[in-house]
Parts: sequence; structure tokens; C-alpha cells
Amino acid sequence: MSKKQSRMPGLRQRNGIWHIEKRCRYAPGGWLHESTGTSSRVEAERILIRRLANLEEEARRQTDAVFLFEQAALRYLEEVAGARPERFELPTTWFEATKTYITI
Repeated sequence: MSKKQSRMPGLRQRNGIWHIEKRCRYAPGGWLHESTGTSSRVEAERILIRRLANLEEEARRQTDAVFLFEQAALRYLEEVAGARPERFELPTTWFEATKTYITI
């Protein structure tokens, strides 16, 4: 194996500092362009690997659904408890929210 093949693609050295120039489907615009801030090739490869892993993790988190508590509660009632969500509508005003506590 030649020395060039053992290196990770996507790194370029400019003025003694390694820069990332790599195509990545998780990066905005499809390209990752940034400086590693180091003059060591080995450290630059570690930074590149870490950065690619972080981008992939961020993309995975964005695809996961994020619910507000009310949405999660209604979803639970619909799917797990089998109750109708119309019976559990949230109050729209402060008076409606407090009248259930005032009434005995």
C-alpha cells in the first residue's frame, strides 16, 4: 500500500495548516470547508473523523420527532391508552383552566 492510499481524502495543506475540503451529504450545501487549526496530518485526520461523526449525529437528531408535552400526551392517549383526544382538549383561557379547580 502506498503512502498516498493510506491517507484520508478530504484534507489539504495550506500555509502549513491542514484544511478540510470534503464532500459530505450531512453538511450544509453538501461540502465541508473548514480549517482544522493544526499542522499535524494525524491530528487533522482525527478532527475530520470527529467532525463527520458530529454532522451525521446532528442530521440523525433532526430527523427524530420532537414533541411538545401536550403533543406527546395526546399521542400517548391516542396510541397507548386508546382514549379519544377530544375528551382531553386543553383549556384555551385562564378561566377555563382554573374553573375545574374552583368547582367542587
